[in-house]
Amino acid sequence: CKTGDPKPSSVLTSLGYAPEWALGSLRVTLGKDTTRQEIDRFLEILPGAIQRVREVSE
Repeated sequence: CKTGDPKPSSVLTSLGYAPEWALGSLRVTLGKDTTRQEIDRFLEILPGAIQRVREVSE
């Protein structure tokens, strides 16, 4: 986990991703108790959240 670390993920860069792509990554963790409904809701919300981040970072 890279929480709070400003450097790009060494895992992603070792896989060949450019540092700027690795810095823009989003880690999503699912647990054994994660329900299909929770996943579906996350997928509904995600596009809007990404759009808001893009707007404030322009």
